[in-house]
Amino acid sequence: MSAKNASSIQVCIKVRPCEPGLTSLWQVKEGRSIHLADSHAEPYVFDYVFDEGASNQDVFDRMARHIVHACMQGFNGTIFAYGQTSSGKTYTMMGDEQNPGVMVLAAKEISNRSPMRRSGTSAARGVHRDLQREDLRSAKQEESGPQDPRVRQRDCECELRGVHHNQRG
Repeated sequence: MSAKNASSIQVCIKVRPCEPGLTSLWQVKEGRSIHLADSHAEPYVFDYVFDEGASNQDVFDRMARHIVHACMQGFNGTIFAYGQTSSGKTYTMMGDEQNPGVMVLAAKEISNRSPMRRSGTSAARGVHRDLQREDLRSAKQEESGPQDPRVRQRDCECELRGVHHNQRG
């Protein structure tokens, strides 16, 4: 694993495309910084900044693929989307038919690189959590509706109650 991937946190920004007919207020410079157009303020600098034309595949290739590969080698990895409401987090992570999201691309990458792929048998486990307005939800939450999730620590083991994992053999 390279030094970039070893134990580092990387932060990227993806500028959400504007509605048709509108012009973005943000300007991306050299894929590393972003600043308000027509502003003399200092730019904000990140590990990478994706402009409005970037696809979810671009984000996956640059920011997530190496994490997926590291996980397949036994390392722990987290891909985390954060931002204000309607900023594009769910679209970036889930995508659509024409532009699959980071989670879909990660699943495809795992499937394509699985050593058991040739035999037609493989297994992988991933967890998706969605925290919105301080309400934690699991992707496969029971039909009974949201429960009160509580985090408890026991004997150096962290347990999350109220969120259900649907395990398949």
